Amino acid sequence: MKSLFKPFLFALLAALAGAGLPSPAAALRVTDVLPYTVGDMAVNARTNRLYLSTKDGVQVLDAKTHFLFATIPAHPYVDIEVDEAHNRLYLTDLLERPDPTITLVDGETNQVVRSALFAFPDVKRDRGYNPTSNRFYAVDIGCSNIDCKSFVAVYDGDTLEQVDWITLPHVSTKTLAIDPERNRAYVGIQSYGQPAYLYVIDLSNNAIVRQIPMPSGSAQLAFDPSAHTLYSLDSQGLYVTVVDTLREEVVARYRQPYIPNGRGTLLRSMSLNPSTGEILFYQVSGYSTYNNIQQQTLWLWGGAVDAPNQDLRFTDSMELADPIYSFTYSNPYNRLGLWHNPVTGRYYANYGSDSERRSVLVIGHEPAPPASGDVNGDGRLNVTDVVEILKIIAHHTPTTTSQRAVADQDANGLLDIRDAVLLLRKIVVPPAG
Repeated sequence: MKSLFKPFLFALLAALAGAGLPSPAAALRVTDVLPYTVGDMAVNARTNRLYLSTKDGVQVLDAKTHFLFATIPAHPYVDIEVDEAHNRLYLTDLLERPDPTITLVDGETNQVVRSALFAFPDVKRDRGYNPTSNRFYAVDIGCSNIDCKSFVAVYDGDTLEQVDWITLPHVSTKTLAIDPERNRAYVGIQSYGQPAYLYVIDLSNNAIVRQIPMPSGSAQLAFDPSAHTLYSLDSQGLYVTVVDTLREEVVARYRQPYIPNGRGTLLRSMSLNPSTGEILFYQVSGYSTYNNIQQQTLWLWGGAVDAPNQDLRFTDSMELADPIYSFTYSNPYNRLGLWHNPVTGRYYANYGSDSERRSVLVIGHEPAPPASGDVNGDGRLNVTDVVEILKIIAHHTPTTTSQRAVADQDANGLLDIRDAVLLLRKIVVPPAG
């Protein structure tokens, strides 16, 4: 009987190997680690360039391979805005310095074209560039001995001269998002107990055309141009409000679900993938001060597909040992150390509790790289390795952690008949090339 069993088993496995099997499940996982501490990040998808703001200037990397091309001289941890249409960068020095500047950089040569002082050197909150109007916008708060005023300063994209400013009713303005297609800007406020609004600005004449009532203030905005959808993470880190930018009204609101004992848990940041509509959230738990965070988690959400006014239903998560951090004074909440790379679809997180030893985690939502399958470690891939997997499944062979990792062909953390089938398929039909 035993002599018949092995040929029959391999005939069965061979048949299964030719049959269709579902692809390995995608999961949040670290795919690379970059040795930088960053204040901001931006990507030019047209030129395949990734820009990282560090203490030593702006690092210019290949957006796919992370090969370092150049370093642009700049103040530490500047904010970066990319003008893809003209291959330019705008570097804004928004930290608490006496003379904050805006700098225009040629993306082809990585050379500074010109710099200019901000017209109102007070508190800068958020910024953005609109290729339709060739204007750079900065949300400012200007104060005198009497009062403070909030406005959006408008700068010429070529000369960096201030050409206009848009006065806003609220002092506590915070966030900015730009829709170049409709030539619109959206400015959110933190509210601080006051009625909250999202201000809609027509950038053709720099006039406020609508005030959208919001259920709560805004700490961060994320705009999905293809879906004409704006996401607002509220100032308390508890809710995400969804705005239809065509109708210019709130269409949904979602609450973060995982709240131990109802306190100490909040969403600190979010990063949108416009290609999929997915949003990655950074959540902290046990929060009372920044140095008293007990748990950090990244959560992936499929976008505004849930029923409105319900809890967010996350599709995946990943625990972090250390917090995500932001250096930028202007962004204590918005874009808090979390970004998206549209070239690769991956997310980037400024990670680590030690300011001298932080790094950038590159996080993908994808299957793990395929395991080698060389279970017995003899340097060859053959049916003997398939037999070893079968023995492991039947608990006939003790295994080490590394052996199980090599054998786990579908990277789901389990060893079963599927792994044997996938390995046999790899042996019978080796990959092309």
